[in-house]
Amino acid sequence: SVLLELVPGEAKSILSVGCGFGGSEIKLQERGAKVTALPLDSVVGTAAERRGLEVIYGTLAEGLEILRGRKFDCVVMTNLIHLLPDPWGILRECARLVEKGGALVISGPNFGALPVLIRRILGQGDYAKLKSFSQSKIHLHRRGTVKRQLEREGLRVSAIRWTNQTPPRNLVTVRRLMRGWMAQDWIIQARRES
Repeated sequence: SVLLELVPGEAKSILSVGCGFGGSEIKLQERGAKVTALPLDSVVGTAAERRGLEVIYGTLAEGLEILRGRKFDCVVMTNLIHLLPDPWGILRECARLVEKGGALVISGPNFGALPVLIRRILGQGDYAKLKSFSQSKIHLHRRGTVKRQLEREGLRVSAIRWTNQTPPRNLVTVRRLMRGWMAQDWIIQARRES
């Protein structure tokens, strides 16, 4: 997967924030890394722990507090930032866990995609609720906003990828020009200077 490609191969200690059932984390472990998982619920945590991962239990805030003082070669946060009431506070805490020379890899949905924008403008279904976090429980952070926030936390953005693009594969030039408008997701790799 593109996400795994952006996790540096030399990373020996990896923190997965918002870990799922551990599929990606197991692949990272198979590369020789020690993976620590901070799942969002204990059921997922138990499944990840059974697969040999170090699991930190508790709420996201409690887990980050438990990890305070530790450093990781890479921190991975997938499809989570838009769901958090205090996204920038959590991003700040995650950035603090990145070792010098390490990376933070973060992904999220592309709320700037043309199909999403059209549905929002037309107020179709639940897209009308996206105007307010209190109604939708979703922040409409776009890739550029997250990039700027990472830079404020002292990280340098080193790679950006658009994923799950919808234009036809044979129209390479059109895909390249429209990737930000047609991709369903984005992934950013940001590095802390050594």
